[in-house]
Amino acid sequence: VAVSSEASGYLKPHPATFTYLLDHMGNPNPSAVLYVGDSYEKDIVGAHKSGMKTCLIVEKKHITDKDRALWPLADIICTSWADFSRQFF
Repeated sequence: VAVSSEASGYLKPHPATFTYLLDHMGNPNPSAVLYVGDSYEKDIVGAHKSGMKTCLIVEKKHITDKDRALWPLADIICTSWADFSRQFF
């Protein structure tokens, strides 16, 4: 499912944007949803607060422990969409 946060009437990280997404998915258990985004503050923090699992995509060659400490709410951190695809598909 792909929806625009603007369609919810709010912008991320407002909780209504994530509720809107879940509604359009048929209201699954939020913990069964992996939200993928490239903004820690807008995507990862908001989705985490809504109970979703999170994947942060960052433009780096390598992820270090120091990086992981900067983004503690990200369940998964990938360096690109290709990296995400390699790990999960």
